[in-house]
Amino acid sequence: MQDIIDQVITQLKTLDLNDEDVAAYIAGIVQEDSIPNDEKHGAIVEFLTATTEKDTSSVVDQILKDWEHTQEMVAQAEMRRKTQVIADVQERKRARQQRFMEEKERRKEEESVMGAQRQKSIPKEERAMRNRLLEQYSYDIPSQKVSLGEGNRNAEIIREQDKHRREEMKKQHDAEKERNKMLLENQRQKAEKAKRRTVKKEKQRM
Repeated sequence: MQDIIDQVITQLKTLDLNDEDVAAYIAGIVQEDSIPNDEKHGAIVEFLTATTEKDTSSVVDQILKDWEHTQEMVAQAEMRRKTQVIADVQERKRARQQRFMEEKERRKEEESVMGAQRQKSIPKEERAMRNRLLEQYSYDIPSQKVSLGEGNRNAEIIREQDKHRREEMKKQHDAEKERNKMLLENQRQKAEKAKRRTVKKEKQRM
């Protein structure tokens, strides 16, 4: 309000008028959006005619132009502010998406490394188990004779135990795979919930 009053005072000085109350009255008319400019012009000219004999029409024209310019500047500033707000929101959204993709890629790499390590560890475990079985069922050939039938039975026992061990390892691997799948799904759901909460908060702020 004070800005428009100062503008009016500046123009009234050209009419040798320096009355802040008069300036405030005219500023009130100028700021009234429901009144067309031509009616504002006529009302202000009529009012000033009672206070001075000088031509007031051009002064009133300048007062109205100054007000329109001020309104345009305010509108432009508001537009810039809204544009910046939208840009900030989009930048935050882009940053969240980038962090999400980076986290997804990191988890993918970790899973790949863990999978490779499991694949490498299985042959070692198999070899260790085979060695234990062979030690358990091995015989000292020079000191003890082993019949063909006993040798076949021992080999069959080793095969059965080896088969059982592989089945157990497969069950453990499948169980671990299912557990990892559930963990990843829980993490994905938590990330989606956090994302929805963030978007909701941002909408509320806007």
